[in-house]
Amino acid sequence: MAPQTQKALVVKSAHAPWEFRTDWPVKSLGPKDVLVKLVTIALNPADWLVQAYAPPFITYPFVGG
Repeated sequence: MAPQTQKALVVKSAHAPWEFRTDWPVKSLGPKDVLVKLVTIALNPADWLVQAYAPPFITYPFVGG
């Protein structure tokens, strides 16, 4: 059974600060999807640039990592 929530780093809106959430919903899986448990993640430069510059092609909330 897949978990209902997960931990996530989220930017809720353009230029908003990063927020650590422990209750972010897990998207439902399709018939050909696989759920992978991640032990460690990191933000890369592209992630923090999304928060700093809010490019127009990004949809919010944005989940980093």
